[in-house]
Amino acid sequence: MTRFYLIRHGEPDWNLTLEKNLHPCRHDFVPLTARGITQAEEICSRYTFPEADIIVASPYTRALQTAAILAKKLSLPLSVEYDLHERLPDTTFAVNTREELFRLCGQWEASAGTRDETSGPWESLDLIRKRILIVFRRYLSHRGVIVVFHELAMRSLLGIDERISYCEVRMLPDEDLFSQERL
Repeated sequence: MTRFYLIRHGEPDWNLTLEKNLHPCRHDFVPLTARGITQAEEICSRYTFPEADIIVASPYTRALQTAAILAKKLSLPLSVEYDLHERLPDTTFAVNTREELFRLCGQWEASAGTRDETSGPWESLDLIRKRILIVFRRYLSHRGVIVVFHELAMRSLLGIDERISYCEVRMLPDEDLFSQERL
């Protein structure tokens, strides 16, 4: 059975979005802060990943930078998977301002990540989970996979509401999450 080590990315430099007045679609390009880099480096001294033979990461800079630090320290190959990206608060990609983005994110939180005909244009927690499990299926031939991605993605897989700290490590439970009925 493949072990999946789930790691939230390090602390991102959200101040850059204000300094550069970034369009909402560019928020995904912010790098880690100095603290975020330290958080990523410290993972390797706090945890061992005995079965891990590959690192898989979201394409967002904050996750990719965290994964690159781990890959270097652990001497493991790194693969980037598009579908490990963060939730899509606007599946229409029509949001043009930071205020609109925050409004949609607030509505998403208020709906607990659910979606129906009357809700906003966001990706539901269930769709996030399904998207990620499809990616994970491609790595079932590995003994262990370190996955570096995002808090809401981790929460969708673990079925939890609690917050997950930057660079927090969790294990995917050994249940059959990959049966066709669950996808």
